[in-house]
Amino acid sequence: GRVVALDTQSLEPVGQFDLPRPADRPAVVVGGRVLLDAGRQTLYCLDSTARLNKLWELPLDGAGLVGAVETNGRLILARDDGWIQTLDPATGVVRSQLKLSERLAFGPRLWGGRLTVGSLDGTLLSLPLNDGEVASRGENP
Repeated sequence: GRVVALDTQSLEPVGQFDLPRPADRPAVVVGGRVLLDAGRQTLYCLDSTARLNKLWELPLDGAGLVGAVETNGRLILARDDGWIQTLDPATGVVRSQLKLSERLAFGPRLWGGRLTVGSLDGTLLSLPLNDGEVASRGENP
């Protein structure tokens, strides 16, 4: 699949990126980056301000990206297999990760200094944050 960025005034193409396989989910835009889940195999991070140049990629191992949020210089990803990963947004290096016992359907969202994600059965999980990192095993407080 091909991703094309258009100028908002002229609707002329200003950048494009060719994925090796079709995107599995809609693009997630966060902090000047476009995150694309290519066939639940690889997450591509593209620079939304520089003609969709690839910044980094991350293996997804069959999981789908549910969402992402940026806080305190960290990019936090939620995957449908229950993994929450904290990355360096510039390099894609994983700084920490947490495996929840639930599969995730939506999130993450920042709410009252905490990270909130939702499971497939609709349960909201509220996780404490410490300096942009998920701070606990993610029990349901």
